[in-house]
Amino acid sequence: MHRIAFSRTAMAIIGLIAASLIVSLLATGSSGPAPASAAKPERLPVTFGPKGPISVAVNAGLEHQAPLRIMVPQNPGDCPVPGVARFESSNWECPNFPQCSSSKWISFDAYASVPGFTDEIRWGRSEGESTVGLTADDAGKYAAWSVGGGTVGRSLSAANKEYPGKDGEICRSQGPCRIYTSLQFNSFEAGNVPNGIRIVFDYKAKLPTGARFFVAIADFSKRDLGTGEVAIIKSYEAEFQRDTADEWVRGMTLPFPEAAGVAECLITFTYINDPATADGYGVFIDNVHLDALFSSAAPPCPSPATPPPPI
Repeated sequence: MHRIAFSRTAMAIIGLIAASLIVSLLATGSSGPAPASAAKPERLPVTFGPKGPISVAVNAGLEHQAPLRIMVPQNPGDCPVPGVARFESSNWECPNFPQCSSSKWISFDAYASVPGFTDEIRWGRSEGESTVGLTADDAGKYAAWSVGGGTVGRSLSAANKEYPGKDGEICRSQGPCRIYTSLQFNSFEAGNVPNGIRIVFDYKAKLPTGARFFVAIADFSKRDLGTGEVAIIKSYEAEFQRDTADEWVRGMTLPFPEAAGVAECLITFTYINDPATADGYGVFIDNVHLDALFSSAAPPCPSPATPPPPI
């Protein structure tokens, strides 16, 4: 009888302990932190490989616009050489940055909560740096600056080479100082362009430690709607000087024969400094020209001048 009583008592105690553990676990699950799978995913930086960037973030703001179709050149136009159709020229002297010459241009902050709408640091129009204005003999007043736009960037002085987080300058309203911004031409149809495109522009740079600047093309029609990124077809990065010693490099020419036949060819000027460092000012670009090539030996255009933006 004593053994039976002891056994019943032991079982009761074990039952109480088990019940207490279950209650404790349930309470922890209801009041503790959410599981990792429920956390909001953070936008990852651009993916890089041994030969350069593999993918880049895109802004879907233009996805419902039909891509610009490039026609075979019928007259000299802005580039009076055979086999070339210059379909875009930009110098951003107008206040409607970046769409001074075309609505296909878009600038966005890839780390914003809603890129293109809540941007803090993105490409913007800067006063005090320029290579050409409305005519060939006009030096102009403005260029595109890799950190000159957004709620934070627009308060920075290009002439003084200010930079987010430098010398007490503000950076992000929340979280660490990170920069990932693209200026993109989105997009044009290159199905009838047999020899691809070339991009010609001027640039001035002092890249901070760890910063990256590249120019690339991609097929916007093949973007990943889940990640918001698109695979890069070809890019240039090592070709740029990290520090141009406060001088403009004029007429930088980048050929992209791989653009031939691309359904929705996107061009991106992408700048990344993550985490941000403050021993440089980034990149200025100006006098940008986009040429469709209908000849395998298309000569360069004779003049770097940018025509006035349409009124």
